[in-house]
Amino acid sequence: TTCTISNTRSTGRLQISKALVSDRSKDKTSEQYTFTVTLGNTVEGTFVADEGIDKTYNNVTFNHGVSDPISITGESSKVITGLPQGIEYKVVESVNSEKFTQSGDVTGIIGATQSVATITNTRKSGNLKITKQVVSAAAADRDRLFNFAVKLDDSKISKTYTLKDAAGEEVAGGINFSGGTATLSLKHGESFTIVGLPTDVGYTVTEASVSGFTAASEGASGTIALTESEALFTNTRNVGKLTVKKSVASDLSAGLFGDAEKRFSFTVQMGTLDAQNNFVLDGSFSGNYGDMTFANGVAELELTGGGEITANNLPGDMRYVVSETADDDFNTTSIGATGAISATRDAVATFTNTRKTGKLIVSKTVESDVSSDKSQQYSFTVNLGKTVETDGVSEFVTDTSLNKRYGSATFAEGKATFTLRPSTGSASITLSNLPQGVEYQVVEGAVEHMTTTSSGDVGTISASEASTAAFVNKRDTGNLKVSKELVSDLTADANLPFTFTVKLGNVNKTYDAFDQDNNPVENGVTFTNGTGTFTLKGGESICLQGVPAGLSYTVTETANNNFTTTKNGDKGATVKDVTTTATFTNTRKTGDLRLTKRVVSDLVGDATKDYELTVTLADTNIGKTTELDTAGKTYGGLTFKDGVATVTLKKDESITATDLPTTLGYTVTEGNVEGFTVAKSNDNGTIGTDRSDVVFTNTRNTGDLTVEKALASDLAEDASQ
Repeated sequence: TTCTISNTRSTGRLQISKALVSDRSKDKTSEQYTFTVTLGNTVEGTFVADEGIDKTYNNVTFNHGVSDPISITGESSKVITGLPQGIEYKVVESVNSEKFTQSGDVTGIIGATQSVATITNTRKSGNLKITKQVVSAAAADRDRLFNFAVKLDDSKISKTYTLKDAAGEEVAGGINFSGGTATLSLKHGESFTIVGLPTDVGYTVTEASVSGFTAASEGASGTIALTESEALFTNTRNVGKLTVKKSVASDLSAGLFGDAEKRFSFTVQMGTLDAQNNFVLDGSFSGNYGDMTFANGVAELELTGGGEITANNLPGDMRYVVSETADDDFNTTSIGATGAISATRDAVATFTNTRKTGKLIVSKTVESDVSSDKSQQYSFTVNLGKTVETDGVSEFVTDTSLNKRYGSATFAEGKATFTLRPSTGSASITLSNLPQGVEYQVVEGAVEHMTTTSSGDVGTISASEASTAAFVNKRDTGNLKVSKELVSDLTADANLPFTFTVKLGNVNKTYDAFDQDNNPVENGVTFTNGTGTFTLKGGESICLQGVPAGLSYTVTETANNNFTTTKNGDKGATVKDVTTTATFTNTRKTGDLRLTKRVVSDLVGDATKDYELTVTLADTNIGKTTELDTAGKTYGGLTFKDGVATVTLKKDESITATDLPTTLGYTVTEGNVEGFTVAKSNDNGTIGTDRSDVVFTNTRNTGDLTVEKALASDLAEDASQ
């Protein structure tokens, strides 16, 4: 009988783990780490492999107690199962000492519980130094921040690294990488060092594009190594030109004003823009730059029209402001007065000075009752020039260089002539675009029968306000007096109105008038189309005030056939400040009144008898008597007293009253005519220019005498005898 006892060695497990201390992602994902496991025992203090172990455990083959190389990735592990308990193990990693620092070999004894052998590799690190240099004359460039991006070729690196400045002092907050990229900013002369970057990581440092500079770099890309890497960036400011040009537009370029030679002052300032885009002067900018010399950021210069000046080698992107000292006589426009210096395009600041212009209004006003005064042309001359002083004496000199049309007038050698016709009482002409600062003189040609006043006829053209030369021509005036004289014995004639017509040009106005006693005439005298009418009685006059002087007039009287009219001054022309008089004398026409006596009678005594005739006039004031004057008035053969004359005539006698006023009524009566039959002709009538003949014929009354014959006879023949 065989009794077999089998002892089976208990087995255990060994886990080989790889731990990494590294920011490099590939160290954990794609790098392979190789291990060797040796199984054996410690003999006299020395670990010796068990050469009898030739077996494969869980895909790991051992030969003479030593495993084939085992590869695992970072942060992973490999478990070997079925290893005999009690046996010792030693785990060794083959490591690159230039890249990693290793925690060391791991030894132990396989037991009932899983043994763990962990080896930790720590990635070695290096530094990256970034330095900034700026080559520029602009002070602002030296204080300017330039932005950089540091990109690692490991996009999984997101960590804050220590950052040190040029003095080796740590910068608060360090530098933070996200997705393998970090940013930082440097000024001229500054440098930053990024400390502790993992070796074998590629880097690229890029600078944000900055206009106006030429950028150069050294070491901008590479791989982090144990020795410090350095990226040096040098920005050299590009340079450019600034040209200031001057153009002058003026009608006074030549001649007395000489704008073509006038010097205009400029200031050129160099600087930068602040955060609000406000210009900031660079007070440190000084030196000679071509034709401009700057001191504390400012250059001052002068230019004439057509001139220019250029500054060379100015720092690119540096801001400039060109300003011109204001000249009150010019409007200034500019192109490119502010801007930035460019290396690719020359900066040009062009200033155009245009002499300001203004207006001269020449106005003409005519104050006249004569309509033709407003329809005639009035001549004017305008001279443009300047007051110059010679030997202490100032005088106006015409600028003969001015040959141009200004508005409605054309100037030749500084002089323009034109006419104005104030058809509505006033007229004007506007001379526009006249150069400011030029002086003017306006003269009106001589005007007859006018008094001229003016304002603004000399002056200086201004752009801010139109100049006005105002001329007022006021017609000179005089007075026209019309007087009425009356020669008439008729009482009624004293109140007889006589109508007058005055023809005075073509005026349309009511003139004040005064009578012979210098009392105002109510409502004056109104003229329409040059004609005015009024009435005067004998001994009256009317004086028209303020009628236009130099104006022809004609005074006519409406004809009255009962009068003969003589006149003086009825035609002529009015005279300034003189009263011109037209006198009309109306003399009542006269006629004769003849009285004739006829007698028809057989009586001799009737032929020698006196017959009394009485003439009674309709106007009892003819020959009016008073207590002191009883003479009456004699007209030819008759004397009238209180309008009555009595005369005696014999048969066939006549008597004539001569020069009696026409239109005078009369009545002739005869005294006692008993025994007569009176026949009369024209015993009532009106005196006319033809003689009035009044004939009284007295015929002796007659009677009949009958003689009767009585016959006492018987004889028949007696009856017929």
